[in-house]
Amino acid sequence: MIKIIHLCEAFGLRLEIHGGGPGNLQILGAMGIPGEYYERGLLYPHFDYDNATPWLNQVIDPMDQQGNIRIPQRPGLGLDINWKFIEKNRVL
Repeated sequence: MIKIIHLCEAFGLRLEIHGGGPGNLQILGAMGIPGEYYERGLLYPHFDYDNATPWLNQVIDPMDQQGNIRIPQRPGLGLDINWKFIEKNRVL
C-alpha cells in the first residue's frame, strides 16, 4: 500500500483507498496527499455502524454532524479493545 501511495504522491495524484477499518483509516491519515473519502463499510439494512462491535468499547470511526470521520489518537490503530469480552469468549 505504501508503495502505491508513494507512486501517486510522486506524480501529485490523490489516491482513494477503498474499504474501511482502522488500518485504512490510519493509512489515510499518513498520506502526504490524502484522498477525500473514507468508506465506513458497505451499507446493510440490519447493521448499525454507529454501535461498537462487542470486542470494542467504542466505534473506531464515529461520524460527526458534518459527516466527517476523525482519526483516533490512541496508540496503535486506535482501537479501544474490550478485553473482558475477549477473555470471556476466547477458545482454549
